Amino acid sequence: VWQVDGIIKIRGKRIDIGRGSKLSIHGILSLGDHFTITGDSSIICKKYVGFGDDVLISWEVLVMDTDFHTIVDNNERVLNFDKPIKVANHVWIGCRSTILKGVRIPSDVVIAAGSIITGEIEEGRAIYASNQKKLKEHINWIR
Repeated sequence: VWQVDGIIKIRGKRIDIGRGSKLSIHGILSLGDHFTITGDSSIICKKYVGFGDDVLISWEVLVMDTDFHTIVDNNERVLNFDKPIKVANHVWIGCRSTILKGVRIPSDVVIAAGSIITGEIEEGRAIYASNQKKLKEHINWIR
C-alpha cells in the first residue's frame, strides 16, 4: 500500500521496500541511505518519522507516530498528541515489533523481536526489548 498525502524525503541511494509493506504518509517520512523495510511491515506517519542510514526493519513491524483518535480529560484537554519518531543510524528493528509515537532510538541498536517501544532509548550498542528494557550491552550487528 502506498498512500502518500505528505512528503517522503529520500536521503540515500538505496531504499528497499518489501512485498506487502504499507506506507501511509500524511506528514514527513525521512529515509536514510541503505534503508530496508521487509515484508508486511507498516509505517504510519501523521507528523514526522525519520530513519538514519543503514536501518533494517524486519517483517510485520508497525511504526506509527499517532493514535488516530483523540483522548481528552474532563476539561476537554487533549491528552494524546502526535509525537515524532526518530531512529538514528545502523538500527535493526526485529520482527513483529511496534514503535510508537515519541520514540527515539540512537545509533547501533537492535530492537528484539516482538518488542513494544514507547519512549526514548538512552544508549547505543545494545539490544532492547519492550518498554526500553536493555537486554545486552556492547554489541554490534552485521547486515
